[in-house]
Amino acid sequence: MAFRQRIAEVVGLIRGSRTLKWVPIPPVRPDAPSAVTVIYEKSPPLWAKWAHVIVALDVMMVTSIIEYTWNISGASHPSKPVPQDQSQPAEQCVEAETVPQHLAEHLQLQPVWKKTIFSGMFVLSGAMFGAAILASRSRVLRALTFSRGGTGAKRPGTLYLQTASHTKGFGIALPVEKCSIISGQAPSRLLIKVTGMGVWQLDLNEATINGKKPAKGQIDRIGMLRTWNSIGGRVAPLVAKSN
Repeated sequence: MAFRQRIAEVVGLIRGSRTLKWVPIPPVRPDAPSAVTVIYEKSPPLWAKWAHVIVALDVMMVTSIIEYTWNISGASHPSKPVPQDQSQPAEQCVEAETVPQHLAEHLQLQPVWKKTIFSGMFVLSGAMFGAAILASRSRVLRALTFSRGGTGAKRPGTLYLQTASHTKGFGIALPVEKCSIISGQAPSRLLIKVTGMGVWQLDLNEATINGKKPAKGQIDRIGMLRTWNSIGGRVAPLVAKSN
């Protein structure tokens, strides 16, 4: 059940991420600093920064296993020298690319169906691992930017979510009244939840909140919640009581 639940979570993350469009984030204007405010900013973790490298290593590992399955496990003949012309130099003599004698004695020929199933399992697991890394990366926030609505606007403002997968200056635009903040698994973690779109993770450890960065090893959880309340975001009851 846990495995199936994890698969459903990964599929949900991928589907949710594909439906969210990238939009340019409005810059902070010196002449009107209150119009656009960066309320949260933090560098993403190393695994999110190197996600593409991790996926590339995953692909290399899977392809190596498949190559071993179809080439090495399917050969059981010792290496034999290739017949050569006596007129050619001895150093040009090559050997057939087969398994050496000391390895061939311990190998057994495997049927095609067994090698196909074995390879398919590794392809599936490798694809799931890579998809999970990229999907999780798109849910780690590196910045939250709030743009206030104009006078007489129907909505109080727009919240721009910039994740580890976004390039600089781009993010996801969401109405702030549809976003709520909930507690994470640790005191330094908060989650931005949007109904029907999933959650995004906030790491408050040494994060810059509303332009202020706390001391090393400190978190400004109360400051983040106060800033969130000031822009009109919703706060889960359990989060409000704990602070």
